[in-house]
Amino acid sequence: MKNQLWQTLKVAPTVLGASLLLAGAAIAEPAPQVTAANDSELQLINQINDYSQTSDDGLGQVDSVNQLRDVNPGEWAFEALRSLVERYGCIEGYPDQTFRGNRATTRYEFAAGLNSCLNSIERLIANSQSVLREDIATLQRLIQEFEAELAALGARVDNLEGRVAFLEDNQFSTTTKLRGEVIFAVAQGFGDVPFDLNVLPGAPGDVTLNTSGGEAGEDTESITTFSDRVRLNFDASFTGKDRLRVRLQANNTANLGNDLFNSNGAARLAFDGPDENNVDINRLEYRSPRLGRFRFYAGTEGVDGDNLVQTVANPFFEASGSGSLNRFGRFNPLIYRTDTNSGFAINTEFSKQASLDVFYTAQDANLPEAQNGLFNGSFATGAQLNFTPSKATTVALAYVYSSDISGDSSVDFGDDNSGRIGTNPFGNAVTNAHRLGIQASQRLGERVNIAGWFGYAFAFAQSDAIGDDDEFDDAAILTASLNIAFLDLGKEGSVLGFIFGIPPYNLDIDNFNLVGATAGSDFDSAEDFNDIPLYFEGQYKFPITDNISITPGAYVLVNPNQNSNNSPIVVGVIRTTFTF
Repeated sequence: MKNQLWQTLKVAPTVLGASLLLAGAAIAEPAPQVTAANDSELQLINQINDYSQTSDDGLGQVDSVNQLRDVNPGEWAFEALRSLVERYGCIEGYPDQTFRGNRATTRYEFAAGLNSCLNSIERLIANSQSVLREDIATLQRLIQEFEAELAALGARVDNLEGRVAFLEDNQFSTTTKLRGEVIFAVAQGFGDVPFDLNVLPGAPGDVTLNTSGGEAGEDTESITTFSDRVRLNFDASFTGKDRLRVRLQANNTANLGNDLFNSNGAARLAFDGPDENNVDINRLEYRSPRLGRFRFYAGTEGVDGDNLVQTVANPFFEASGSGSLNRFGRFNPLIYRTDTNSGFAINTEFSKQASLDVFYTAQDANLPEAQNGLFNGSFATGAQLNFTPSKATTVALAYVYSSDISGDSSVDFGDDNSGRIGTNPFGNAVTNAHRLGIQASQRLGERVNIAGWFGYAFAFAQSDAIGDDDEFDDAAILTASLNIAFLDLGKEGSVLGFIFGIPPYNLDIDNFNLVGATAGSDFDSAEDFNDIPLYFEGQYKFPITDNISITPGAYVLVNPNQNSNNSPIVVGVIRTTFTF
């Protein structure tokens, strides 16, 4: 489109005149009019492009050029343009009645208005609508008088088009946006390796060896770590309202629960994933545009319950890179952590205030093997009702049914968020469960938000674990949390947060088998493992810039593995997050 405006303006009088001559049969004596031009002339006319249109919602049509205060009335050009505006409605302006233009000079603004009228009239001719002969003559005279300004306007547009063309030729993709997040984290854990029902004191003076975290009951070796996580999201859209996401991730952040605290998940950082910074596809998912009341979702990698619902009702602590420092503080683990990897969902919108999510997830949907595949292996299916009665209030009611038939130690409720007692009640036995949860978030004014959840699961063993007689055993597990966020405290965008909660807590501890218990010790019966685990977190997210934030904080687990004789677990963290 380069240089077309200037070339078009040179021939515009000729084109319009030719249009008039060809349409002579349609001219009436009282009000001479001209109809459409032929195809060759329309090809030239169509080169006149609409350079002055805007997309501002606040702009409206101006009924008369008298409303344009920036144009000096009384001059011939003003009167001529006024006549065209009143007849064809061809100039737009701000609601305050000022001319938009390009704000360089009055003549340049006037030239922009003239160009808009020229475009409007050529469209009328192209659509076989009539135009007065006198108006064509007026346009020809105005074009001659403002030739320099129109040419300058064309040069500026040509320059802009050139820059846009360069960006289009050199951009990564016309349909895909790249978004990234990088985390640097300094962390250190403190406390003893906790006992659980599979790691108990043996004879006096002895302890059962825990190969993953050292010897139970001994102090952990307090070592400061410095680690990272890198995510690159490639978000493609084919309609402007759908999204295909491919996420690449590299991570070397250690699992503190395994490395320090006897597989106790409460010690885990929200962003851990020790894979030695190997790059792999961490997420592959597609969200459809809304089709009437429905929206569809499907994912083959990195998909769990929290990805399949509209909300987890925890707006300031959900994100792993900028929310809670710990996995437990992000969302209800009994509902959204189902130990699956792929699935699909349908969201039905009843109104702006209510919707329903129905989802299905599978653990190893890609494997064509026995007890695997999309429908033959471990799975979870559920539904969630979402209510948003106001912008400040969100409530979600959820039900999930899960079945883990893998027959290994992955049977889990809450992804080991409190230790094996609360989240792995039957070891490697085949386990089914009904899970219920309520999640809610309430904004209190501009600077305070309160959110939380309550979850309950009824689990029952469908087989015997290795070495145990677990079949037909059952366990009730509950979890709860409450958090409060103070916003813009110290700086706009900052968040001072506190999280309190009960990680998954097994109410039916009598179903467990003790290993190596010593009579008279603090661990000689299952009842010694019936203390409620408690979780506390405090953090302050401080934005350095719009794309860099630093979050110092700490979290504490009291009564790990449901035993008050275990010392508290304490983890301090300084997390720096970069987004781009």
